[in-house]
Amino acid sequence: MRTLRWVGIVASLGAATLAACSGDTAGNDDPVSRKKDAGPGDGEVNGDVQISRPDEDAAVNADGPSSCAATSSKASVSDIDMYVMLDRSTSMTTQNRWAAVVNAVTNVVYDKRFWGMGMGVQYFPLQALCRVSAYAAPDVAIGTLPAPAPAIASSLGNNEPFGESPMVPALLGAVEYATQWQKDHPQRTTVIVLASDGLPDNTCQTVADGGVVNDLAGMIKIAQEAANGSPPVRTFVIGVGDELTGLNQIAAAGGTQAAVFVDTQAGVEAQFMDALNNVRKKAISCDYVIPPPTTGKIDYGKVNVQFTPNNGQAAESLVYVKSVQNCALAPNGGGWYYDDEANATRVLLCPDACTRAKASDKGQLDVAFGCATQAAPTIPPPK
Repeated sequence: MRTLRWVGIVASLGAATLAACSGDTAGNDDPVSRKKDAGPGDGEVNGDVQISRPDEDAAVNADGPSSCAATSSKASVSDIDMYVMLDRSTSMTTQNRWAAVVNAVTNVVYDKRFWGMGMGVQYFPLQALCRVSAYAAPDVAIGTLPAPAPAIASSLGNNEPFGESPMVPALLGAVEYATQWQKDHPQRTTVIVLASDGLPDNTCQTVADGGVVNDLAGMIKIAQEAANGSPPVRTFVIGVGDELTGLNQIAAAGGTQAAVFVDTQAGVEAQFMDALNNVRKKAISCDYVIPPPTTGKIDYGKVNVQFTPNNGQAAESLVYVKSVQNCALAPNGGGWYYDDEANATRVLLCPDACTRAKASDKGQLDVAFGCATQAAPTIPPPK
């Protein structure tokens, strides 16, 4: 007789189900389901996550089937906190871009559909033009809407465009603030939203306390390091203007594939609101909180993820890739990674896997604990 030790998570995109398995035996409880309210205007139902753990003393009888009593606790897709870094350089006066952005963000913070989302804001340039620490101190700290709405609206109204585009110190400061915020709030997802109509210019060629040149290469480096950090912080980019290639490169490096562009010829305000909503959906759709077990500790080196679509196709086993930067190593982009290797609280899907999961509204995502993690080629499994 030996002791059965098993832990499993099941996350269903339509409804959560409870599953159990071990190397020799399997136990099943009745399905338990719960829906999370869809976000603002997206028409989606984000899947819940459920963790179950059999009693540690449940034993396997060599002469017969096993029996175990499972306990469970629920967790949902994580909530999002945005640190919004707004370009207020002189060029934002073109085609009344600044006024449209101010109106859009003000409408968002007072829109009940967005309440529950966190938001904080800062701007560039600041008077301390090239000092990273200035941008790491928000004009309005992140707070859960609607609480910070009056402060954000007042801040927006008190700022006017001026100066050039020190984007590198601005992004360095945003990364510093957002990373610390993520560490302090591990059950939420913190992202940076960079909204700009252009690229870094010739200001801040040597950043006062950052040491990175204010150019596109510097932006790409910073965004990539943040997305690959511990914890990872992704950078979403909203382009208000005609600069396509450079802003797309920053977004891709920041783990968000491509920038969202606003056509400045018409309807900038409505488009910017839609862009923020798209960022919210992209940030949380495939980001699952791992609840703590009722007793004992989880072995994060024994985790595997599987997605079963609702169209009769075979289940797809996703592989561990360590970080979003390694997603290309997974077959067909079917990979996943932890939010923080040293202190994991969430499981995140690679962009391609996330896209397939969202396309199957009644598909099922199973995250099972108990067997050695299957990793992508060249990627060592977590310890």
